[in-house]
Amino acid sequence: MAAKEVNTYLPLALSTSTSADDSLPEETASPNGVNVRLCSPVVSYISKYVGSLITLTAIVIMSLADTCIEIGTDLYHPFQVTFIFASAMFATSLTCSIVSGQARNIGKVKEAWVYLLLCGITNCTGLTFINASINLMPVGDAITILRCMPIFAGVFGWIWLNQKLGILDLLFTLCCIVGVTLIARPSFMFPNEDGLQTPSLVGVTLALGSAVMFALSFVLGVKLSDKEIHPFITISVNAVCTVVLNGTLVLIFSCWTTLDSGYHIVAMVVGGICQAIGQILVFIALSKERTVVVTVILAFEIVIIYVLQIVIIRIIPHWLSGVAALLILFSCVGITISKVE
Repeated sequence: MAAKEVNTYLPLALSTSTSADDSLPEETASPNGVNVRLCSPVVSYISKYVGSLITLTAIVIMSLADTCIEIGTDLYHPFQVTFIFASAMFATSLTCSIVSGQARNIGKVKEAWVYLLLCGITNCTGLTFINASINLMPVGDAITILRCMPIFAGVFGWIWLNQKLGILDLLFTLCCIVGVTLIARPSFMFPNEDGLQTPSLVGVTLALGSAVMFALSFVLGVKLSDKEIHPFITISVNAVCTVVLNGTLVLIFSCWTTLDSGYHIVAMVVGGICQAIGQILVFIALSKERTVVVTVILAFEIVIIYVLQIVIIRIIPHWLSGVAALLILFSCVGITISKVE
């Protein structure tokens, strides 16, 4: 399958790809005496996998952002945390838009404002749901359920886009359902024995709702890309919608408290910055690598988030959560690869 073409509306520095015609002559040497002839094979080898490397960097950064949410919700209300988190996201994405010059293309928004608004609504709802879920259950379990998103995307494609849903897709979906059940561990199936802690049913439901919302947001994001709306603008609008939604919820429920912990404040701000950078890196990776490869690598965020949960938060996941993570990871990778013709 041929690599995905680079979107022409990406910044030049982000969309430039390496080709044989652009390579330096063998006789060329850098001013400091380094033989370019020896460096070219190394550069060429790395350039083949630069999209995958960028995606790996993105999942580490986004896993760090999710861990920061877990830290923030230990002391502050999830709506307040999400408000600060999204504000940092907006500041980061807006800065990138201005620096890259994409802010001048804001006029294109008029042609796709409906899709942009729907994308912002679904994205902010999904982010609010997952942050609230992290407050009710371990971050690793919440993100594992969130990574069911490709399963929901496949179902939506079958319902609305008349895409084929084969036997393999149904089997992968069944594996995903079993994985979510192992994380939820309902009391009628798993009696509370041997210290087995049953996660919050509300937290599991919110995580599933987040996966549905992010799946819808992803589909709308693809539509916006077709209309040449730059990812920086999309991320900025998503962040603004999240700030407005959670600011309203904070006022309605009067859940704002004094920010008196520097450690937690830094965690929330750093989390928002990391989330914005992670999303930007994913868009860059998609311009340099096939979508299926990027999607498969993103599924491995499950592994990274459990490692960070153990190292930073000092929460050891239950062995059933480990089995569930493997099942959901298998389902996401399988259903993604099965779509490759």
